[in-house]
Amino acid sequence: MKELVSENLELIDAAEINAIVIGHDDAGESVTVRPGKFGPYVKRGDDTASVPDDLAPDELTVSKALELLAAPKGDDPIGELDGLRIRQERALRGLRAVG
Repeated sequence: MKELVSENLELIDAAEINAIVIGHDDAGESVTVRPGKFGPYVKRGDDTASVPDDLAPDELTVSKALELLAAPKGDDPIGELDGLRIRQERALRGLRAVG
């Protein structure tokens, strides 16, 4: 087995091996959970979202994953105040709004 893996190492996609399909959205696109550098994340197509630390693995359903994917991203503005675009970002103790 070691020889087989060594000879074909460039053909092995580690990201695909570690992806777990948890289901499909209404359009039939796969929703997967994967390990990442900063913790687990869900992925659908090119869209990704972090899995919160306080979410138990058995609570990660397709609907919860779609909810995470639909949440505003850190770079997407969530509003405007006094002409400043407000966006959401992760902080040490949760989320914060920054301009």
